[in-house]
Amino acid sequence: MSKNKGNVVSPDEFIERYGSDAFRMYLMFMGPFTEGGDWSDTGIKGVDRFVQRIWCLFSEKLNKKVDQDKAVTAKLHATIKKVTVDTERLHFNTALSALMELLNLLEKQETVSEEMGQTFAKLLAPLAPHLAEELWELTGGKGFVIDQGWPGYDESQLVTDTITIAVQVNGKVRAEFEAPTGISDTDAIAQAKADENVQKHLGGNEPKKEIYVKGKLVSLVV
Repeated sequence: MSKNKGNVVSPDEFIERYGSDAFRMYLMFMGPFTEGGDWSDTGIKGVDRFVQRIWCLFSEKLNKKVDQDKAVTAKLHATIKKVTVDTERLHFNTALSALMELLNLLEKQETVSEEMGQTFAKLLAPLAPHLAEELWELTGGKGFVIDQGWPGYDESQLVTDTITIAVQVNGKVRAEFEAPTGISDTDAIAQAKADENVQKHLGGNEPKKEIYVKGKLVSLVV
């Protein structure tokens, strides 16, 4: 975008509609900070949904005493590491992606801890300062989040005993399941095919192709 090309986007309308944090994050999410990206009037809606999902999660599922399971703890420490490294490199788009992945996992939990919420707020602060301050207060934080120390991560916590494997049928994700990290190709494919929704989309047919991408994906082609 440039004045010479006549395609400058005025932020006022979008800030009024979605707020400055959503507008700020969308600019970051379009691509690497040093390269810019193509503006889309509809693309910001996805970031706005991200903002709404954050608020809904922590306002509805917050629990002071909950103990997060190993998979959530491992994902949290991996996210802290990713956001720390990417923010230092000005790779804000991938830092945001890491927070979105963490949010996806947290939404599947029955409850989330105040400590988790406060850590999320700290990681969010450089990207969405106003939302981060609101989240910090919501989760019982004292003072201002901007004055808090940056969260650290523990390398030993990055390893988990289980992994989440997605299942595709004809190129579309139809299910996912938890499995031991060392699950074999045969067992991964068998567990994928046993899923009720996968069976529905297989339609009683045996797949012509069965591919297991270790630790990530089972692809079935009918």
